Amino acid sequence: MDGSSAGSDSDPEQLELPRGHSRPSAVDRELADLRARAYGPDADIDGDPAALARLWELEAVHLVEVSVAPVAPGIAAPAGPSRAAGPPVASATTPAADSSQSPWLRATATRSLLPLVLESIVVIAILAYATTWLLAPHPDATLQLAETEQSETESSALVLNVLDTNGASVEPDTLRQFEPYRGINVFSVEHSVLPGTCVVVSDSSSGRFDYHCVPHGVEPILHQWVGEGFAEWLAEGSVISFHLHENAIDVYLHPPPAEL
Repeated sequence: MDGSSAGSDSDPEQLELPRGHSRPSAVDRELADLRARAYGPDADIDGDPAALARLWELEAVHLVEVSVAPVAPGIAAPAGPSRAAGPPVASATTPAADSSQSPWLRATATRSLLPLVLESIVVIAILAYATTWLLAPHPDATLQLAETEQSETESSALVLNVLDTNGASVEPDTLRQFEPYRGINVFSVEHSVLPGTCVVVSDSSSGRFDYHCVPHGVEPILHQWVGEGFAEWLAEGSVISFHLHENAIDVYLHPPPAEL
């Protein structure tokens, strides 16, 4: 048998490869086949859970291998002082440092970041809500409508009489009395001329009687300065604000102004 005949009968696996190239191992070929089934034009790996699991396993192994791959023989190290041994550092001579070579790596990185982004959004939303709640003023009390028919009580008759004396035209049938606030009687009544709603405060211990009316569509609020026997449990110069809502009144307390 001559030399040419011997060369033609040689095993293809034994053929010499060009310098700088290595023959792919069985694992490399398997990984390439699985990648083709996952990312190729005829991808069908979704219907084969075992093959998909094998792809993840090989990709993970491949990632570890390339992250610690040594510099190829024949490439001279850069001149300069030697460095102490330490973790591998990615460089231009470490081709596997670029994860864009693997679509699986890109997809995995995206999936791993998504929960972190969602958690960050949730945390920011909770912090914003908590900050808003802490900075917003909170009522000292919320007064509900009184349970009895207050139009028949003596205090209601007194309120209507004082309003009439002060020239306030109101609808007597619309008078509503709320729960008292620390002995202070609070009412609301509809104005017959505006038309609008009035908040009325009556304190028998100090003789304080005041009211404030606003047109419909504007929140009725009545501010009362503390002093002259009114609300003596607070520092003089403080302010009590009565905010009327549909069927309740929120009471807010404000400290004295700094100049006082």
